[in-house]
Amino acid sequence: MAGEPQRAPRRDETPPSIPGYELLGFIGRGSSGAVYRARQQAVDREVAIKILHPHLVRESRVVRRLQREARTTARLAHPHIVSAVDMGEIQGRWWFAMEFVDGPSLAQRLRAEGRLREREALRLFIPLCEALGHLWEHGVVHRDIKPGNILIDKTGGARLADLGLAVAEDDPSITGTGGTLGTPHYISPEQAVDPRRADVKSDIWSFGATLYHAVCGRPPFSGESAAEVLSGVLYAPIPDPGELTPTLSTRLALVLRKCLTRDPTRRYQNPHELLLDLELVRERRTPNVARRLLDPVLRRSDRARRAALYAVGGLLLGLGALVALLPRFLRDERAADPLAAPESGPFEALEELASRRADGLARPAELLGELQEMEPRVPLRQRVRYEQLLREVDTDLRRVVRALRAEVDTEIEADIHAGDLAAGWRRLGDELEARFVRSTGYGLAGLASVGMSLGPWYERLELTLRAATDMAISELTALLLDWRNARLSEVESSLEQQDWERAFAALRLPDSSALMGEAGFKLSLPESSPEGLLNDLSLQFRRRSERLLDDWQSLDHELRDFVATRRATLERQLREGRPRIQAERMLRDDFERELFDRRLSREKMPAGLSRAGLEELESSARALAVLEATFLDEDARADYAEAAELAGDALRCRDYARALALWEEVRERLGGAPPGTSSVRAELTRRAEVGAAEARALDGLLERVGERVRARPPARAVRR
Repeated sequence: MAGEPQRAPRRDETPPSIPGYELLGFIGRGSSGAVYRARQQAVDREVAIKILHPHLVRESRVVRRLQREARTTARLAHPHIVSAVDMGEIQGRWWFAMEFVDGPSLAQRLRAEGRLREREALRLFIPLCEALGHLWEHGVVHRDIKPGNILIDKTGGARLADLGLAVAEDDPSITGTGGTLGTPHYISPEQAVDPRRADVKSDIWSFGATLYHAVCGRPPFSGESAAEVLSGVLYAPIPDPGELTPTLSTRLALVLRKCLTRDPTRRYQNPHELLLDLELVRERRTPNVARRLLDPVLRRSDRARRAALYAVGGLLLGLGALVALLPRFLRDERAADPLAAPESGPFEALEELASRRADGLARPAELLGELQEMEPRVPLRQRVRYEQLLREVDTDLRRVVRALRAEVDTEIEADIHAGDLAAGWRRLGDELEARFVRSTGYGLAGLASVGMSLGPWYERLELTLRAATDMAISELTALLLDWRNARLSEVESSLEQQDWERAFAALRLPDSSALMGEAGFKLSLPESSPEGLLNDLSLQFRRRSERLLDDWQSLDHELRDFVATRRATLERQLREGRPRIQAERMLRDDFERELFDRRLSREKMPAGLSRAGLEELESSARALAVLEATFLDEDARADYAEAAELAGDALRCRDYARALALWEEVRERLGGAPPGTSSVRAELTRRAEVGAAEARALDGLLERVGERVRARPPARAVRR
């Protein structure tokens, strides 16, 4: 932070080395400590560090004050309050690191440049009033608002510094007992009498006294000593700010008088009330101030009035002489300036701007810019017309801004009511800047530069949208929680039924819009708002899917092992000999029974994942089928060979009937094989049929020969 010019550090005050910070230079020295510019090494940023003086390290009151200041600052977060960074103790000396503001204090600026114009003062003090409201909302009383505690940064913005009072033994702001009052020029009457009575209304008095100093060029009370200043604070009326600064508007003068009313109940009761009136003043509207409740002001004495009258008389004489010489002066000026207006008649450039304004052919920003460029060339007789046109354009600008604000307010309210928060945030983003540029020629920063800061309005809209978004996020969180619980319940229910396909399907997340629709969320959020919730949900489901996949793979491996074990058993049984078992069919039947026992089915197995059990089943079934066919072929060959040998013996004995029975028996055994019988058994069956036909033919032939023999008459015996 920067601040008032301070005394150089004393020779016995070598600053300690603070871990994590590099001291870059000395900023200033106060009664309680020295302030140094430093670099915070971890994040490479500049900070200011206040270090207690060595002789105060045993002063517990001083240490507690520094600690309170650091902790109070750390509770706050506002762009116009110097923020806390860190606090600690090194070599017995307490230190407090805070944000570094590279710029002068308001006191330094007032000394260097004099009082502020009203518009510039409002630009600085309205954000400070918002900062004061932030303090009030957090239960913090500053107690020492003054020009020296207001810092001006590089962008020209004001920052409130030094929260809490520092111990200042050599400062006139200390009472004889050491109780800190605040700075006498800006302290409220009740705080001067009893510091314990200081509250937010005391800060409003100090704020008003500081603003008074800024626009009037001096504090409201002055004196040769602290006692004389405090006497004025307690009893004297404030000098009329309108007399000290004749260009000051009556509106701002009324606000200053209300801030500096001795009765706290007649002051502004909180910073929000004060902020509303400052906004009205900036908009050139009358603040809500009742004159009858204000303290009277100190006006000039009669002597001063007479002196002023004499001065006015002399001024009028001078003006008379000037009027007499003015025509000649104007003639000379016109001769020298080809752009100057003619001696009589309207100033054409000014009237041309007025015409363009009336016809709506130019935006306020363009007109104001041309008016500012034109100002040096406006003839004296046209100054009134120039000022009138300037006010009219300014009024146009404010009317357009008010209309746009009302329009945006209505649209965002409608967006919130319709649940389209995404549209509301879009309106508050780049669209808002573009709309103001189209309508006025100014962006938000440009409007602030001409005294129309929309910061509080924008922040209000942002807070409104943020609150609506937070509520929507809370609703979405609850809905997603219910949806998640329902999905996980569906997973568990599916697993109880061994429906692994449905369990995995329940853990597949749809895209974000479909997911929020399934959860019953009807609002529209910016894409980034629900990202955290959706990422958390995605992570939970991914982890549950991983566990489910592990469980499925374990079950799948068990099925694979079951098939492998059963295959080995069936293969052994096949090799043991006749009767041959139907090993392939038995393996498949056993597998289906295993699935049934596990309350599982092929349809309930997850698609697209490993199915090692099914793959092992098909592989083992094929192997058993080949082995079974091989053994059946071998058995067929053995049966055929045996039948052929026996049939051959029967044929040689002309026992054709037995041969036929043997061939038909082996043909029946071979022909009873299931469809798809191997070519070996098919060939053996054909050969058995041929053997049977041959035996049948021989048997028939033998039968017919026998019948003929039996049909012939018996032969007569031959006598010898």
